[in-house]
Amino acid sequence: MTVSDAWPLQQTVYSAVAGAMAAEGVEVFDHVPTNPPAEYVRLEGSNIDDNSWKDTERGRHSVVISAFTRPVGTSVSSVGQSRVKALCGLIHDAVKDLRHGKGRMQFEFMNVESDNDGVTSMGMLRYTIIL
Repeated sequence: MTVSDAWPLQQTVYSAVAGAMAAEGVEVFDHVPTNPPAEYVRLEGSNIDDNSWKDTERGRHSVVISAFTRPVGTSVSSVGQSRVKALCGLIHDAVKDLRHGKGRMQFEFMNVESDNDGVTSMGMLRYTIIL
């Protein structure tokens, strides 16, 4: 398994997503921020499955990226799912054909839902790449 590729892959994904979010004024994190902004994107954990064959070491890396939107201040009204879906579209455009090493990112799924607090919307996208 290509465990040593995990960090360089995260850096590649972060650069692509941060570039896409810059024009929107949306920050990108790899952790849960303290006092999070109304909109932000977070690189979630990753996963590596062994995909080796014969004498070649290969790993199937899964990368999860989440977008969050929520009201700030005294507002308690949901901002709805349209904005989080728009952010997911920008993320997807930045990542869908991203190349790293000899691999290319492949889209697996997107899920959009409301959080338990009733006002936060979250979009989650998962991609894989074989390195």
